Amino acid sequence: MTAPPPSVTRQQSAVVSGEETMAASATSAAEAQESFTLPVARPSAQLRVASREVQGVAVLDLNGRLVLGEACNTLRDHLRKLLSEHKTKILINLQNVARVDSAGIGSLVEAVIETAKHGGQLKLMNVPRLVQGVFTVHRLQNVFEIFDSEDSAVASYRS
Repeated sequence: MTAPPPSVTRQQSAVVSGEETMAASATSAAEAQESFTLPVARPSAQLRVASREVQGVAVLDLNGRLVLGEACNTLRDHLRKLLSEHKTKILINLQNVARVDSAGIGSLVEAVIETAKHGGQLKLMNVPRLVQGVFTVHRLQNVFEIFDSEDSAVASYRS
């Protein structure tokens, strides 16, 4: 069995050596099988939401990725819960959000609309620069009130 070039990874070497891998010993076969195992989803792929209250303002601290699927549903569920409890001053903290896709942006727009339908205001804080850029490109910067600090965001509900 010829060794693959040093630049080829173990997974690639299983593909490169083809028939030779199948004729290899049980140990080599186990290694080849191991190299084709699909990766397990990382826990950071989930969105975690912590809810707290600061001076009458419901704060949702998001942590993880706001992307299509369960993450958007999680945000939606937390928002519905707050609105059902008649909490209409809502602040979403995006400081620990690693990624936002188009579905995540749509969820945030939906959240602003739903909150307004209930007579409330939803604002954002600590929005990553990349997400702010997406808001600008799609002309959504007027949809959201965005703050750099929790103090200024909470104070804005009093004025």
